[in-house]
Amino acid sequence: MSANFNHENWLKVLEAARVQDAPGNGPHPVDDDDLLNRWSMGDLDEQEQNSLVDHLAHCSDCRMIVASMLETGSLVLPEVKADSPEPKDVSVASHEAPRSGAGFYLQMLLSVAAVVLFGTMVYLWPGSEISTADEIALLKKQLQQGEIQSVYDRTRVLLSKEMTQSDQLKLQQLLTESGSKLAMQALSQENFATVLKIEAQLAELNSSSAALANLKIQAERGFSEPVLLAQLDRLDRDFGFDLHGYSVTKNLNQPSLEDSTAQRIQQEFISELEQYPQSVELHLNYGHFLLEHFQLEAAIQQFDAVLAHESQNVPALMGRGLSFFKMREYDEAANAFQAALRVEPYLISAKINLAITYQKQQAIEKANRLWEAISEQSADPKLKQQITSLLKQNASNE
Repeated sequence: MSANFNHENWLKVLEAARVQDAPGNGPHPVDDDDLLNRWSMGDLDEQEQNSLVDHLAHCSDCRMIVASMLETGSLVLPEVKADSPEPKDVSVASHEAPRSGAGFYLQMLLSVAAVVLFGTMVYLWPGSEISTADEIALLKKQLQQGEIQSVYDRTRVLLSKEMTQSDQLKLQQLLTESGSKLAMQALSQENFATVLKIEAQLAELNSSSAALANLKIQAERGFSEPVLLAQLDRLDRDFGFDLHGYSVTKNLNQPSLEDSTAQRIQQEFISELEQYPQSVELHLNYGHFLLEHFQLEAAIQQFDAVLAHESQNVPALMGRGLSFFKMREYDEAANAFQAALRVEPYLISAKINLAITYQKQQAIEKANRLWEAISEQSADPKLKQQITSLLKQNASNE
């Protein structure tokens, strides 16, 4: 290590940690890759050095992570210059550590790394190793604090080591949870390549989940939402029908299932549902996929599979209503939209779909009452204007 972070710095960390030890305030240096790189090169300026010393002195979590990084080789610090001062006599161990070289710093840091677990301060003396159980406890805490990337990276490293089956299962759970969170973030940002990369990394470690499988397929479809029907649910806006219930598009948004990409995605849905038959998200999105490709009876089967487990699942009820409407089974469509409104009485998309369905059924009085209620609820001036025009036309046709 360069002289700008020498024995004196470590002694400050030691002395402070002995009397006061609590998680340090963020940002945590272990989350700053640039800082860690410059630390390993000895390029910290005085302000950064003092900030790092203070944080390590008061943050047991960071000390443990740094010690673990040194132990695994993910952080390498150069040797101390020969003219660095000797450490003072600080009574923290009953035996001496080597006085120079990188080995001294690894042992010193392991000595310093105090970890508060179960209300007890545990000191890791030279030559000792951080137990997997302790690391798992820390990783769980980090995940709760939102340090998702750190948990994901460290868990992948740990899973490459030998350990008990119990610890391995706990780490795989942490990996899938942190990986799914990262994939969700990437999906929302339309960073689809990252979602696929994360899924592949977990597959290499024999880790997977229904949530991650769903995110992967959505990324392959090019959608930024994990459950699409929660956003795509209006006949007039998303499925090409005007307020009268007439189609305003020639193809009704019906992509062909003859396309090789569509066939591959359909096979992925089928394969994942065989592994995760209880996954609501997979059933919903496969139902939407089938609806999008005009496989309407098959789509209804997927929505019904969701409703068998969650009878009040609104996206499934909406998907069911949309499917029946496109099959021209308007009574069933109306029943589905009404069921959605019993769960969410103010869901304007369900109201619009139901009013359009009433128009198709020629139930004009019902449609008019619902259009008036929608107009009062909506803040969309264009929709209000459309409803006003439609009400006049309905009145003239009576």
